[in-house]
Amino acid sequence: PNIEIQIIQCDFSNFEEVKKATKLLQTYNFDILILNAAIYNVPLEKTSTGYNNVFQTNFITKKSVCEKIRKHYILKLFPSENVVSNFINIS
Repeated sequence: PNIEIQIIQCDFSNFEEVKKATKLLQTYNFDILILNAAIYNVPLEKTSTGYNNVFQTNFITKKSVCEKIRKHYILKLFPSENVVSNFINIS
């Protein structure tokens, strides 16, 4: 099949990079979004937002990206309807 794959690299412990990547994602039309980011067994450090790096990378950022992308696409595709959508996040 003719499949186009786009890879967007982003440091999930840096919210400024995440904001830029999320805005870029909103310019694409896609069927599948894979957020492949997880860290473990690393020294715990506070990020610029005050969360520890593991919690922010593995949970907070993924939730934030999914919510922003979901809202963007729901409003774009169904602007006048009350739609419930689900994302599956695997890490």
